[in-house]
Amino acid sequence: MKFFVIAICIMFMAVPAFAVELNFAWDEVTTNADGTPCDDLGGYFFYCSLAAGDYTDPLCKIDVGNEITATVEVALDEGQTGYFVVTAYDLNGNESQPSNEVSHTHPFQCPAAPASLRLVP
Repeated sequence: MKFFVIAICIMFMAVPAFAVELNFAWDEVTTNADGTPCDDLGGYFFYCSLAAGDYTDPLCKIDVGNEITATVEVALDEGQTGYFVVTAYDLNGNESQPSNEVSHTHPFQCPAAPASLRLVP
């Protein structure tokens, strides 16, 4: 069964942000950090941030349960980059180190150039 999460990560900015829907997937955790089998996996936390490598005050932290996919809606301004990681946690609440970080930059949505320019008398 696929897991579907929609979370709006709200930012307080002068310029309006655009909702960007992003799909993520990661490998299932089967071992503990010491290499022993992971028999008590509680689930995964998904984090988003506007600063690479900084999740101390994340834009969003979503508990996605035991699913290994998530669709997340993030508010980004044109040209702004969001950064994302996932962690695993066990039934005792111990949380793993973060996964590798991925990023997404929202493209600029410029209008098309005018069709023609002419000099008029």
